[in-house]
Amino acid sequence: PPIQQQHGVGAGQGLGGGSPLNDSVLQYIMSAGEGSDSGVNINDIIGNLSNKGFSANDIRNAINHLSNEGHIYSTIDENHYQYAC
Repeated sequence: PPIQQQHGVGAGQGLGGGSPLNDSVLQYIMSAGEGSDSGVNINDIIGNLSNKGFSANDIRNAINHLSNEGHIYSTIDENHYQYAC
C-alpha cells in the first residue's frame, strides 16, 4: 500500500495550525506585543482569551504548541512570548 504522509496538527491552515484557539493566541500576541522587546506575559494572554471561553490549561497548551512550531518564542523569561515574524 502507498505510504501516507503525516502532517502536523492543522498543517497549513490558519495562522498557527488552524485551530480557533491557536489563531486567537497568535493574534493577541501579534497585537499586544507589537513594538515590545519583552513580548506579552502569559497571564495577560490567559486573562484576555479566558474571557472568550478558552480554559487556562488549553491556552497554555496552545502557547507551548505555537512555541514548539516556531510561531512564537519566549523573550525575557518563560512567561513572556513574542510573535516570530
